[in-house]
Amino acid sequence: MNHATAAPVLENERAEILDILRGFALLGIFIAHVPGLAGWDYLAPTEHAAVDLASDSTLQFLREMWIRSKFYSLFSLLFGFGFSIQYASARRRGTGFSAQFRRRQFGLLALGVLHSAFWHGDILLTYALLGLALIPFASWEPRRIFRWALGALAMRAAWGLLMWSLAGALGTLAGPAVGDGAGSIDVNTRVREVMAGYYSSDWTELLLSNARFLRWKWGLVLYQGKLFSIAGFFLLGVALGKWRVHERIAELEPELRRVVLLFGSFGVAGNFVLAALWARVETFPPSALGAITNLLYAAAVPALAIAIAAGIALLWIRGTGRTLLSAFAAPGRMALTTYLSQTAIGLGLFYGVGLGLRGTFSLTGCIATALVVFALQMVVADWWLKSFQYGPIEWLWRCFTYRRALPILRSRP
Repeated sequence: MNHATAAPVLENERAEILDILRGFALLGIFIAHVPGLAGWDYLAPTEHAAVDLASDSTLQFLREMWIRSKFYSLFSLLFGFGFSIQYASARRRGTGFSAQFRRRQFGLLALGVLHSAFWHGDILLTYALLGLALIPFASWEPRRIFRWALGALAMRAAWGLLMWSLAGALGTLAGPAVGDGAGSIDVNTRVREVMAGYYSSDWTELLLSNARFLRWKWGLVLYQGKLFSIAGFFLLGVALGKWRVHERIAELEPELRRVVLLFGSFGVAGNFVLAALWARVETFPPSALGAITNLLYAAAVPALAIAIAAGIALLWIRGTGRTLLSAFAAPGRMALTTYLSQTAIGLGLFYGVGLGLRGTFSLTGCIATALVVFALQMVVADWWLKSFQYGPIEWLWRCFTYRRALPILRSRP
């Protein structure tokens, strides 16, 4: 590799619409995360009765319908776009790509290991490991990558059926972990026991509790086949990036309208049904209804995520609310800093090592907190990028990737 010419993607090579979508995805992810950070997602029925507001049941349905998994999917799609853009940039410069991208992923892996030690909902570790698998696809034709993306999403659809067929064996394997000691499955009680350290003011208790729950989380990721969904969206993003969709948004307006109409109609209807099913279907043990829910998930969640992305792109093309949409670009440009600072704020507000407000917020309060915090992050990110080229974490990550100190201050005219 020619280190003299290796450099990050230049500002004039960026597509603003991708930064806007990334910022929008971060807002959705934070709304999904705050009820978990605040402990609302894990309260017992009596605890819910003590904090819930009349608006919470409606908000929970809307959260399941519009938020759950859609913005992780969108963020994964954008990761694939980024991979494709980085590969194209390396080709234009005549520099090596694979070694550079591996270093980038190893840097992300280090951040993911550190982040996941405090927050079991971390996605960086997954992205770092699964992202390495993209390297062989870098030189492929987009149509071939697109077929592999559809194959990965189809595997997610089939995974629930496989788990259902293995229900007996899975029950035997998982019984000691989720059993109540009397031979029955009691997942929710066991989860609350594992998470007890989150209420402690002792950092050691927090880390041990999170480590225990992290094992559960990874078991759930494998059990639900989430890696197939992430891989599918990674590959879909790579294919769309190679087709240079982000540079051809205006000319693709008719196609975007069709995507919003067709994918949006199916996605809204499918996720309405999913939100009703999720309130009734137990995650474990596997069941026939659970397998059907997984099939619907594998189709309806991607459809709505893609329709949301296309809808935002249409609004951006037409200039409808472009000023508001452009406000999402700054947190999107420093996505890693935004994402990690969300966890830090959540720990400070809700965990025992911080203010200890865990278990005291209603869902309405959780979502209001997410909106207020993200609004402040938008202001801070915009202020920061007026003077600096990168967010602070992004700068450190790039310095590690390119093995030299990069300038961070913006040049003045």
